[in-house]
Amino acid sequence: MKSIGSYLLMIFSFAFWIFRIGVVLVAQVGGEFVVQPLNLEVEIIMLFITLPILLWLIKRKMIPAILYLGMYTIYFGVDLYQKVVLYMEEGLELAQMGMTAFISSVAMILAICQFISIIILAGKGGNDNDKKTDWFYKDKKYDRELDERADKNNYRTL
Repeated sequence: MKSIGSYLLMIFSFAFWIFRIGVVLVAQVGGEFVVQPLNLEVEIIMLFITLPILLWLIKRKMIPAILYLGMYTIYFGVDLYQKVVLYMEEGLELAQMGMTAFISSVAMILAICQFISIIILAGKGGNDNDKKTDWFYKDKKYDRELDERADKNNYRTL
């Protein structure tokens, strides 16, 4: 991870994952919470799949970003799309759409931001230049030139 934005995205992603664990636990117990899971069985499976993907996202690779975006688009994106269609057709107010639409939009925004962040940082490969030592190691005039009489054997001493 190269920037503070990457760190913040990962923190928010883990926080959202922990929040979804809380939602599932409250739904399992049968309690009332602001948000209910869309599909309890699928949500539990998603929580188990999301943890390794999040851990893999720390390495800033493209495959986990695609998996994360695809999984969240299939699960939360469909719900958000259905809520928006109901909003457009029936003229619902935003308050009537409920917290699930808000949580679904937060999930989609997180997944899209993770994907965009990795796309942006993919082109910025690691810069291994160190200005403190490049003057010596990158400059050819400081290379040691061996004399033809020099001993080229690599003796090992114990």
